[in-house]
Amino acid sequence: MGSSMSVPRIRPPGRARMFSSPSAAACRRMRSLPQRHRARISTWKPPPADRHFDREGSTIMTSQTRQNPVQQLQQLLSKMERLDYYQILGVNADADEADIRKAFYARSRKYHPDRYNYVTDAAFRELVTRVFKQISEAYNMLKDPALRKFYDQALAEDRAANLRMRPQDAQEKAQKKEYDGGSGPGAKYYKLAKQAFVARDMTSARNNIKLALTMEPGNEHFQALQQDIEARS
Repeated sequence: MGSSMSVPRIRPPGRARMFSSPSAAACRRMRSLPQRHRARISTWKPPPADRHFDREGSTIMTSQTRQNPVQQLQQLLSKMERLDYYQILGVNADADEADIRKAFYARSRKYHPDRYNYVTDAAFRELVTRVFKQISEAYNMLKDPALRKFYDQALAEDRAANLRMRPQDAQEKAQKKEYDGGSGPGAKYYKLAKQAFVARDMTSARNNIKLALTMEPGNEHFQALQQDIEARS
């Protein structure tokens, strides 16, 4: 679909006029060159476009395309929604910390919003900020060994539901998972409720957590498990 909106071409600061239309003086200088030099200049071709998100299951965003930058970012965001954090950074599941950090910095150089401070188009600014946010979430999840381990387990259990789990949510869920009920009177029923919840026996889970909360109504872990049970019921 065509659009009459004019979107600025995206060029790095300091290079905006590198390949702009030649001035009259430049044309005169070129005509004064020997024929062999003029042929060499006139047949110059741009270098290969940068490639990002080019692993299986991801997309490629090039700096040389017929689409305007807003359309590029819209398509990129749409495809990123279907990627896990490893795919967003373009690393394998067994990548080490150095590989993850290297991949993050490579994407930051291309998609960090500060790189485009000179662009005034509001739609572009909003979209590139959203792209970088997802890249940052991927890095924050995978750079932390504990969060990464929990994320891997969550993907194995239910990939679709946990594909884009936020790092803060993973940390909170990991802490809940480690809690064993304590030593209070409701601990026994909390453990039974948790076991039933994992086994997807929601009736038993609901009944046992109610008993646990009857004995310890102010226990935040009990309350959190009850919310999880109700959400899944």
